[in-house]
Amino acid sequence: MAILLISTLVLMMLSLLCFSNVIIFGKKIQPFWLITSVGALLILWISDDPITMLQLAWFGDGLINPVRILALFFSFTILAIFLDEVGLIKFLAYQAVHRAGYSQPRLFFIWFWVVAIGTTLTANDIVVLTLTPFIIYVARHAKVSPLPYLISQFVSANTWSMVLIIGNPTNIYLASMFEIDFLR
Repeated sequence: MAILLISTLVLMMLSLLCFSNVIIFGKKIQPFWLITSVGALLILWISDDPITMLQLAWFGDGLINPVRILALFFSFTILAIFLDEVGLIKFLAYQAVHRAGYSQPRLFFIWFWVVAIGTTLTANDIVVLTLTPFIIYVARHAKVSPLPYLISQFVSANTWSMVLIIGNPTNIYLASMFEIDFLR
């Protein structure tokens, strides 16, 4: 099974590097998803108990599992959409631009630290999901490119997510799987 897994990963990486699209039955598709799907099906086919394997992979036997992490992502996505729909994100973005005095360096610095603090207290994916619409509104209102602010957001969120276990859902999942407590 390990050979099949490694082969699937190598073929997927090669497909990403070498082939952008492949034509199958007259349809243009990206080959990486086809390779990973076939690899996953082959792994399930040769495994002794595929149902148990799938249950453990998705639901695990601990408090944290991939399905719960997906539920967390979807919950915060819905929350971000709701806050955007009611206009709160747009309002806060306009307030941030006015308070920064339309100074791009000052806004950039403030933005970096808002994301850093938010990531330290919650999780980087949640901060990125929730604050990306915010920076888009800020950039529109200030009539600047959102790209430097988005890059700053991603760098800050990913860097500061290493401070605590809760900074990244992957950290939470791996720490619970290997029984690493919060203080250690």
